[in-house]
Amino acid sequence: MPQQLALESFEQHQDEATAPSAEFEAGYEEGYAAAVATAKGNQDALGDAFVQAISDVEFSHAEARAHILESLSPLFNTVITKLLPQLSYDSFGLLIVQAIYEAAQHDTTKLPVLQIHPSQRQAVESAAREHGLEITINEDSTLSSHAAWIGQDRGETYLDVDSLLKETSETLRAISEANKRMNDHE
Repeated sequence: MPQQLALESFEQHQDEATAPSAEFEAGYEEGYAAAVATAKGNQDALGDAFVQAISDVEFSHAEARAHILESLSPLFNTVITKLLPQLSYDSFGLLIVQAIYEAAQHDTTKLPVLQIHPSQRQAVESAAREHGLEITINEDSTLSSHAAWIGQDRGETYLDVDSLLKETSETLRAISEANKRMNDHE
């Protein structure tokens, strides 16, 4: 009679299933705790690195800003002390004409009366003629050489290029000094 082939069964029977051993459970718990501790350590290290990177960026930005302001300071000083005064003084008549146009938009009932320093009369009259403006000009030697009052029925406008240049220069000087103090403290 032929012999039947018998194969080993790999199926577990309900009664043969066993729970993991105590050593396995202890090893699993130790491994899990070690993995959680390592992950927390990595997360803390990444958080610290991120905070340091942000601090470095902020510091680098402050250094770059200070360096740029320091580098531009001579340019600002030259512009304020030489270029702007010359441009403003050369175009004072045109500034007056523009101010009169703006004032006339608000009050057209009467021709404006202009009070200027005597040294500017010729330049302002010339600019007014070129632009077809009829204005009354009065000389006032108490005004600075690049200041003017534009009077109309409803109010007056004061234009003072010298004060504007002085305030601009003081502002840029204050920014430069604050920048130097901030660099000295770092």
